[in-house]
Amino acid sequence: MEEKLLQQAYEKSKDYLYEDGLRFNLLSIIEKDRDEAHVHSKVIYNLLSQDWGKKDKETFLTLFLKEIGIEDENIYDKNWEVTREKAFDLDTIKGRLDFEIKSKYCIYIIEMKIDAGDQPEQLIRYQEFAKEQHKKYKIFYLTLDGHNASKKSIGEEENLEENQKVEYTNISFKEEILNWLENCLKLVEGKENKLACINQYIASINKILGEKETKIKDNILKSVKDIKTAITIYEKLNDKLQVTLENFMSLLKEKLRTRLPNEIIYYKKYVKNYYNYTLDKNPQDYPGIYIVLHENKSKNSNYYRFVLKLELSPELTACFGFIKNDDNEKETIPFVSFSKVKKDSSGLYNRCIKRIENLEIEDKLSDNNRAYWCYIKNSKGEIINFKDISLSNKTLLSLMDEEILKEETKNIATYISNEIVKNMEI
Repeated sequence: MEEKLLQQAYEKSKDYLYEDGLRFNLLSIIEKDRDEAHVHSKVIYNLLSQDWGKKDKETFLTLFLKEIGIEDENIYDKNWEVTREKAFDLDTIKGRLDFEIKSKYCIYIIEMKIDAGDQPEQLIRYQEFAKEQHKKYKIFYLTLDGHNASKKSIGEEENLEENQKVEYTNISFKEEILNWLENCLKLVEGKENKLACINQYIASINKILGEKETKIKDNILKSVKDIKTAITIYEKLNDKLQVTLENFMSLLKEKLRTRLPNEIIYYKKYVKNYYNYTLDKNPQDYPGIYIVLHENKSKNSNYYRFVLKLELSPELTACFGFIKNDDNEKETIPFVSFSKVKKDSSGLYNRCIKRIENLEIEDKLSDNNRAYWCYIKNSKGEIINFKDISLSNKTLLSLMDEEILKEETKNIATYISNEIVKNMEI
């Protein structure tokens, strides 16, 4: 019922919301205007790496470097190389750079965030990588509004040495990217296809930023009743999804308890405000269900617990990592870095990591310096994204059906029990 009503409201309101140039924005039409990895990253890379427009010695790349504050003497190097999603794996660190712009003498790293959260010690790792290149370097943190990176990303919680602290520059879509794109338009004057493409992208960014308030307000006044209906239905859907999520997690917890002797930790109250969370919450701040797989025999200061966390991040994700025993009830229990656990309790660390490495499951585990993880899928092999409140997210909307909800939690609990936990016994 909610899906049908939302569809009706969407059809009534979309003409108002897209009446100006945004209405024909292709990214909006295909619901990809917030897709940082597959859309924004590719568009920006395409503009930076190709000679779309050139006037005298200026290119899209030189204009971009100027906009982010690179000194003039470094800009007009003829041998710039732009790389997107560059993976690196050094002796002690690994990661993936959103953008790397480098020449013989300089390297500039750009980390882009729209909705995704920061990874633990992410910028620290990028800085260590940059230092290894033995070039002049700068790290840029690109967000919609230019906000700072999280403390977890820059490692302020780890009591770092002075030479380990991250130096980075904030840049934003609202300022630097839009200014750069406006300057790019000047390089392609008279080239209608290229002008149209850049204007489309500018429109997409403005839509995300909400810069078209004036026209939207005018249209809202034309049909207040319809918009109120849409808002009411959206709120009802939001409330319904909140209840659905709470039921999903409670049922999953209970079904796991009937199948496993392991201790299970679950703070229900922190799921109750899930749909009020900001989209850029840090990964390890997401709530979830903790299944204790192993722990130290002696409960001293180096007492750790090896857990499987079923996390809402926002996809349902299985995360293997170590936590400290904490009697104080918090929103979540953060994972401890692998290096610290290895230092404090090498025996526990080696036993648990060996189990992880030998675990055979359908999807290969990914890893960072705090956890190994993979998505937990439904019976159709689909990833469940609990934050994507849209008509296209049929996987989430289907859970509103009570019978489907029961069946999916049963299937997931069985998979966790039989395919993961039992194979992790130490």
